[in-house]
Amino acid sequence: MKKRMKKRMIFFAAGVLSAALSLSVLAGCTDLSLSDSKESANSVMGGGNYGSLTVVPSGSGRALDVSELKYASVTVSGTGIPSGSEPSRKNVELSGGKGTVTVSNIPVGKNRIVTVQAFSNSDGAKIDGVRIRAVTDISEGGNSVIVDWNTTALGNVFASLYEKSVDISAISDEDKSKIQNAIDSTVHASFINAAAIADDYRSGVEKLKDKAEYVLAPANLTFSYTELSSYKVQVTDPSSAVATCSSGTQTVSNIAPGTWSVYILNEAGTVVLRKPLNVFKTGETLDLGNLDAVILTDIIVHAKVPYIYIWDSGTSADKIEFTSMKDEGNGWYGYTIEASSAGIIFLSQANWSAKITGDLSRTTPGEYWFKDDKWY
Repeated sequence: MKKRMKKRMIFFAAGVLSAALSLSVLAGCTDLSLSDSKESANSVMGGGNYGSLTVVPSGSGRALDVSELKYASVTVSGTGIPSGSEPSRKNVELSGGKGTVTVSNIPVGKNRIVTVQAFSNSDGAKIDGVRIRAVTDISEGGNSVIVDWNTTALGNVFASLYEKSVDISAISDEDKSKIQNAIDSTVHASFINAAAIADDYRSGVEKLKDKAEYVLAPANLTFSYTELSSYKVQVTDPSSAVATCSSGTQTVSNIAPGTWSVYILNEAGTVVLRKPLNVFKTGETLDLGNLDAVILTDIIVHAKVPYIYIWDSGTSADKIEFTSMKDEGNGWYGYTIEASSAGIIFLSQANWSAKITGDLSRTTPGEYWFKDDKWY
């Protein structure tokens, strides 16, 4: 069985009482602006006041497929907010990358971290690289903040400090400004070494170095592929561009350091090759070698049902009756059909009375997800 390829999507955060938020996500670079509803309430945690934020769209980003942006979550964290009790909204469904939601009961406080994470489905499959942050004060009187890649580096520094048990609510505006000055705003947030800035600040604000010292060198990718004369290659980091390639040796540059998947898509937009979990190191080139041998020639299907019946596989075997699919977790099951076309029926048990679907079909190799009577 080949491993499940996880797609992904995105969302937004924040709010108190009847504050509402609306989000538009155009990929790994979603821009969100948040404005306060100017309401307060008694803390359900035993005293204190609450503020609220409304998230609305602002700007654009990297050209990820907006159709992949199905769900998102927003979390507000910071000093004084108990771990595990952060105000948040999860599994908010998006339509065309947009949605509206209210997140209630954000305790008033200084330097709250707003985190937006993208998901590919309601089961929590994260979209690689689609997590943006901002730092904002929550007050009764109202406040506003933009959440996008321009605010994410500072948000990541504060998140790193918070993870190291620093009282971020005690960080003064002056120190916050000095931390911001250590961030090179001319490069993408994914190339800022936020952890290093946080470590230096913990040693004393005077220990902060010049912004150039905290910029990570991009990684690169090289490989050769001759199966298609024209195709696209996408690394799932938030900074590199989707490249249109021709047969032969290829190089993709400006990749953020991290662990990302690599996809090759044909002219129809179907994934014909995937290389998951590749480690890209700062300043280094990852060579995947020749990829011709790993072209996706099979049909891989995923569904939230445990059995499959294949009534036409286009091969001499033709039928595969009542076969169990591989449990992939979170209620999903997968199966690889070693054929370029197939007729399929999904079942809850290994008998005809347990049919979940009628006759379905896939006519080209690729990886497919079946949910709510639709293929994705």
